[in-house]
Amino acid sequence: MESIKKETLSHMVSDRMKQFIEEQQLNPGDKLPSEKELIQRFSVSRTVIREALKSLEIIEIIEIKPGDGIYVKDQSLRNITGHISSQLKRNKEKMNDLLEVRRYLELNAIEMTILRSDEQLLKRLEFWIDQMEMKISMGEPPIEEDLQFHRSLFLATGNKIFAELSEFLYEFFHDIRKERFELLGNSRISLQEHKEIYQCMLNKDITGAKTGMLKHLQVLDQYV
Repeated sequence: MESIKKETLSHMVSDRMKQFIEEQQLNPGDKLPSEKELIQRFSVSRTVIREALKSLEIIEIIEIKPGDGIYVKDQSLRNITGHISSQLKRNKEKMNDLLEVRRYLELNAIEMTILRSDEQLLKRLEFWIDQMEMKISMGEPPIEEDLQFHRSLFLATGNKIFAELSEFLYEFFHDIRKERFELLGNSRISLQEHKEIYQCMLNKDITGAKTGMLKHLQVLDQYV
C-alpha cells in the first residue's frame, strides 16, 4: 500500500508543478524552487518529490543540474502545442479531428510499446489498472487513474515526443473523462477494456491490443 500511495502522490505533485510553471509564466532557463522548498510547498516526502521531478525530466519539462538547481527546460514543442491548444479550444468542431489524431497516436503507441518489450514500463500500466479497480470499488470515478494509464502507455514507447504530445492531447479530453465516469457502469466497462488491452500487450498481440483500443476509444464519439 505504501508504494501505491507514493506513486499516486508523485503523479499529483508533478501535475501541480506543471501548473505552477504555467501560473508563474516561467520561461525556459528560469529556476524553480529547490528540492527542500518543494517538499515544504507540497507537504510530501523527499522520495515523492524526487519521483515527481524524475517524471518531469523524462518528458523534458524541467532540467535538473546537480549542485546547481532545477530549471525550466527549453520546450519548443510544448510552446507550439500550447498555441494549437488555444486555437482548438475556440473551435470545438475540430474536436473530431483531434479524436482521429488520438486514435492514430494511441494505436502507434501500443505497437511501439509491445515491440520495445520493457517489462518495468508495462508494469506501470498494470499499476494504474489496479488503481482504477480500487477507485471503482470505493464508488468513486477513476478520472486520474484512467489518465495515468494512457500517459504511461505513451511513456512506455520510449519516445519523448510521444510523451510530450500526450500531455498536450489529454487536455482536451478531461471534461469528457469526467462526464463519462459520472456513471459507475461506464467506469466498470472502461476498466474491463483496459484489462483486455493490457493482456493483449503482455501476450505481444499487437492486432488484439489495437482492436481493444479502438473499441475503448469508440465511445468518445458520442461525447465529442
